[in-house]
Amino acid sequence: MLLYPSGPEVGEGVPCSNSIEVQDSPRVSREKLTADLEAIRALYNNNGYLDFKIDSTQVSVSPDKSEIFVTINIDEGKKYTIKDIRLTGDMLGLEPEFEDLVDIKPGSVYNASEVNGLAKKFTDRLSALGYAFARAIPNPVVDPENPDEVSVVYTIDPGRRVYVRKVNITGNTRTQDEVIRREVRQYEASWFDSDKVAVSRDRIDRLGFFETVTAEPEPVPGSPDEVDLAVNVKERPTGNISIGAGYSTSEGIVLSGGFSQNNVFGTGNSLSLEVNTSKSSRTYAASFTQPYITTSGISQSFEIYDRKLDLDELEITDDVKYETYGAGVTYGVPITENDQIFLGGKFEMTDVTVGSGAPRRYVDYVNDYGKKPKSIAATIGWSRDTRDNILAPTRGRYQRLFGEISLPVLDLKYYRATYQFQQFVPVTKSITFAFNTELGYGDGYAGKQYPFFKNFYGGGIGSVRGYDTSSLGPRDTDGDASGGNRKLNFSLELLTPIPGADRTLRMFTFLDGGWVWGRKAFYREVEPGRYEVERYKKDKLDLGDLRYSVGFGLAWISPMGPLKLSFAFPLNKKDSDELQRFQFQIGTGF
Repeated sequence: MLLYPSGPEVGEGVPCSNSIEVQDSPRVSREKLTADLEAIRALYNNNGYLDFKIDSTQVSVSPDKSEIFVTINIDEGKKYTIKDIRLTGDMLGLEPEFEDLVDIKPGSVYNASEVNGLAKKFTDRLSALGYAFARAIPNPVVDPENPDEVSVVYTIDPGRRVYVRKVNITGNTRTQDEVIRREVRQYEASWFDSDKVAVSRDRIDRLGFFETVTAEPEPVPGSPDEVDLAVNVKERPTGNISIGAGYSTSEGIVLSGGFSQNNVFGTGNSLSLEVNTSKSSRTYAASFTQPYITTSGISQSFEIYDRKLDLDELEITDDVKYETYGAGVTYGVPITENDQIFLGGKFEMTDVTVGSGAPRRYVDYVNDYGKKPKSIAATIGWSRDTRDNILAPTRGRYQRLFGEISLPVLDLKYYRATYQFQQFVPVTKSITFAFNTELGYGDGYAGKQYPFFKNFYGGGIGSVRGYDTSSLGPRDTDGDASGGNRKLNFSLELLTPIPGADRTLRMFTFLDGGWVWGRKAFYREVEPGRYEVERYKKDKLDLGDLRYSVGFGLAWISPMGPLKLSFAFPLNKKDSDELQRFQFQIGTGF
């Protein structure tokens, strides 16, 4: 604990000597004390005290040897403001660009961090032009006429322009060199470019195969105009096998098993097999993705699946169950460094079973499409990813637009589109602000209704936490959630890694909001006891319908997949809402 028994606060007084007394436990670490002294020095230097000095440090022990006192004698010196910023040295004709980079205002209090930050901007600009070892040295010069002001003079020294001789990759014990090298945008035998080095580092990190990634230039002995780019990675586990069994009152006995490997044999290809079975649901699914089927970066993904759901057992609605068989293929085509478009198609057949107690809209669906409707759908999408890491991003943006439309050659006639936007902003070195929003819209065409199994649902992790999973939105006449063909949800989070743990283990607080809505059907009686849809009326989003919650939780990229735990407090629940304050999910994203 720091004690300031008599000295003024930083920025409060005139040049003077003060004693700072530190009372601590009976053990004093020399390394920690040195770090504390540097923290004090930085605090003063960032508040205008250029002449700040630590005159002496004394350590003493209390007579009963139960406490240790550290006394630090300091001299604050004078507090300075900035008169102006001056540039000198060899600027390679870039004076206008350097002047545009200056963001320190005359009259502001001298701040060493800001001064050094501006020097880095100068060297970064020169480094992007091939001057890997450029220097910009700031020198504060006291104005003789106004002794409380300083001019900060930057001496620019670009050094020699260099090109990259080799790109050396180290640390990859499993991943093949080619998998890493194809993400590198700083090419050998070309001028060094720090911007391309940064892009290369981020692209390698976004693979998700490594705990840490660094990319730094290294001098080549005897060749002052050459550097090697040293790329160092630290591998992380990318595959898992899971087998589990459990029991819940709603689903009975639950058996699950799965295998996934995001870096098969170090090739960068991913393979996933999933088996889940319970009283209410069953899933068999397999997928395989090759991120590079051409040297230009075109990707290819295959999937095949069999998913069965009993909506009655899930307590979503009565006497309805369906099973979907499907297979699809998708190709990703890079169009810029961060943008990719997706083109593909899939075939699906859904076997729908409705009983005598099923709500009318499900009966109408079977009457409209039949019990086993089939569809061939074209898929198209676009994504842009500038995140620094896909596992635990701290900066950057991710956008994804995806749509599918059934072709008018088989039974189903529908279209569906989703859009996701994520933004990550570093607040401090350890705290990240994250914003996520998702929009969804779907409908039928050619006079056909929208398939109920394509509906969006709201509530739970990935939507509005604190509300029971899939419980928000329209309800049938019996009060069961029915989902909707439109959705909106958003989330604000503050995330911070747990000290001493892997960067993928993070705590967070959040604010969620969202809703699902659809359209209402109006019926007419065609004969006694038999009805058909006369017309549909589209619902409009009423902002008063949105549900909100706040809470806290834990996110971890575990060996079983992404894991999120959350405890939420709904802010504007209605009497009909179903709450679930504690929730967890394995395999979820944001």
